[in-house]
Amino acid sequence: ALWPRTGFEQWTIVGPMLPGADPLTNLVAAVESALVADPQQRDFASRRERLRSGADDALALWLRQSGETGSSKPGRAFLLVIDQFEELFTLAEAEPRRHFDRQLAAALCDPECPLFLLSTVRADFLDRLDRLEHLMAPYNDRCRRFLLPPMGERGLRDVIRLPAAMAGVDVGEVEAAILEQAKGEPGALPLV
Repeated sequence: ALWPRTGFEQWTIVGPMLPGADPLTNLVAAVESALVADPQQRDFASRRERLRSGADDALALWLRQSGETGSSKPGRAFLLVIDQFEELFTLAEAEPRRHFDRQLAAALCDPECPLFLLSTVRADFLDRLDRLEHLMAPYNDRCRRFLLPPMGERGLRDVIRLPAAMAGVDVGEVEAAILEQAKGEPGALPLV
């Protein structure tokens, strides 16, 4: 499905990753894990330092070099999957968020960098995306947004019951209270 739209036949999935409190460190870990099969050969610390202290295009350069195949045809492309993008606002402090913002935006805006992004973000955090000064341009110019409808009561009930059942826990006594508190709340799934 991606080849006709992008021209890339070979794809490396990076992630899924969570931004966490240090999104640049988590990004480096996800990319390094995707690119270097042998865990003994991975060098997270030096790669993170290069991205943190280097030019804004350090991530783009890293991916461009990794995506080259040596032929005139497009080589390998990367699909970065970021789940819970709202963690940039709930867990990350301003400085780590700025480093992540600059590196990711530069890579996404670089026409020679074969990086594509798929992310999830809670609807109640969409108004905070303007805090990402550098990512705003690609977000506004290239982003395709797909909004999912709010989860109904049955879905919320499954979110409560199924993980509890896997853990061997009976949540029957608290299920009704949890459902009542989550009813009508934006972003109810994370609350549950």
